Amino acid sequence: MKKNSFKLIITLLSLLGFTVCANAQEDLSLTSVDEYTIMPFDQANGMNLNVSLINNGVSNVTDAVVQTDVYTIPGMVSIQSFTSSTQAVNTGASLVVTNGAFAPTGNGDYLIRHVVSSVLITDVNASNDTSWTNITITDGTYARDKGTPTIALGVGAGTYALVGSIFDINTATTMDSVLFLAGALAGDSVQVVIYNVVAGIPNTMIGNSIEYVFAVADAGNTVTLAITSTGGGTLTLATGEYYVAIKEYISDGNMALSCTDDIFTPNTIFLNINGGPFSTIESNGFSNTPVIRPISGMPCANITGTDVQTECDSLLWIDGNTYYTNNNSATFNITGGAANLCDSLVTLDLTINNSATGTDTRTECDSLLWIDGNIYYTNNNSATFNITGGAANLCDSLVTLDLTINTINSSVTQTGTLLTANESGATYQWLNCPGMTPINGATNQSYTATNNGNYAVIITNSGCTDTSSCHAVIGVGIIENNFGNELLIYPNPTAGNFSIDLGNNYQTIVITITDLSGKTIQTKRYNDSQLLNLKLKDPAGVYLLIIQSEKKKAVIRIIKQ
Repeated sequence: MKKNSFKLIITLLSLLGFTVCANAQEDLSLTSVDEYTIMPFDQANGMNLNVSLINNGVSNVTDAVVQTDVYTIPGMVSIQSFTSSTQAVNTGASLVVTNGAFAPTGNGDYLIRHVVSSVLITDVNASNDTSWTNITITDGTYARDKGTPTIALGVGAGTYALVGSIFDINTATTMDSVLFLAGALAGDSVQVVIYNVVAGIPNTMIGNSIEYVFAVADAGNTVTLAITSTGGGTLTLATGEYYVAIKEYISDGNMALSCTDDIFTPNTIFLNINGGPFSTIESNGFSNTPVIRPISGMPCANITGTDVQTECDSLLWIDGNTYYTNNNSATFNITGGAANLCDSLVTLDLTINNSATGTDTRTECDSLLWIDGNIYYTNNNSATFNITGGAANLCDSLVTLDLTINTINSSVTQTGTLLTANESGATYQWLNCPGMTPINGATNQSYTATNNGNYAVIITNSGCTDTSSCHAVIGVGIIENNFGNELLIYPNPTAGNFSIDLGNNYQTIVITITDLSGKTIQTKRYNDSQLLNLKLKDPAGVYLLIIQSEKKKAVIRIIKQ
């Protein structure tokens, strides 16, 4: 039975004077108001502990109470506890309960638990009475995302766009840099921009980064860019709301800003397409939070780290000492060396490895340009080269060359229409020039051309391959020719249309086409011509083309396909 129908029945029974059990199908639930996953200490201190209270039951509730507890993790040590006043929430309605102010004890991870209860109703679904929220307190980093990207949003080339989130500044501070994650294409350029917010909408740009060009290594990795005011100085932020966005340029491809979908706060993420008005991401059909993390000004918190080094033979370390053996106890303090400009105490973790030797055995065709920059044309087993860091343990590797050179004779001997590769014992593939297209079945050492043209051969032997130069073959199909090499018939074979180039103008030309039995197919006369265009309409086959002019004559076989 639907909830609205059930409520109607209860109302009718009450009007008729029947007593109705008020605890039937009553359900209060809590939903976390997840504004932030990471906050700077100075911004989180005093933040309201909010939770959304929802009445899923069939009756109005007047005595809901929310208990809020704050724990440090790990260890689940309670540091704060609040009990709200009684809350009235009508059936089907919801309200946000503010239950105290957050007072973190320092940087670290915290767990906020909200539990709702009521004396006047019996909650039939206790599983949704508790809400848990995790938040990490840092020196200066903000985040609305949970760090694991599940989708990438962006616009394609030809579109200018801003994608970003609104962040609350509760205590005046400076914004030093912004970290973001993008599945970018190398060569694409972006810029971080900061806007003030008026009436919940981004308004005017007040800060920005440099224009950054993505490198290949940036794809899938975070990028952090320094922020200045639009005037070039430190960007100082008063209390209020600020929009932090990634600007994608119109000339670039889709830079694909990484987003998470396991946390989302409506009316905090805005898009701007081609300079138009700002709109919320949800109004564009998305409910994803971009991985954009502003880093505000922060007090120094010195850090420690380990310098893991694997070196060959020795290491001159930052403390000025040279170490020849493994070492994991040396330390050195770098003043202002941390990313936040605080001190960094570094511990050395050193592994010393030794150099190596090896042989580079190569079999090459004709020549080898080796790693030493020299070209070798003959067998060689004495050349050496030291590769800095070339050993498996990243130490130097002294390499000796062991080279065998194989060569191919790519020359061709031509006797009329017969072409013969001079390399014996190889495999062959004859080609038509200049397109270098293979001739079907022409795989012997010799090839007899069946058409006038240019021919080459690919020769493969002992793993090496070379291609000969192109050789011109003329005279295929010529029975008689007094016109000399200037006479051209093309195309031959022909689909019907073909041309005759006599090489010079002739006053009188007679063209006769016969079949092989001598039967005349057609005869044409031309005057004062050099280039003649003809059409052979007869069936496919071999015909004789007879050309006569003055005292010259040519008889040529022509093939109709």
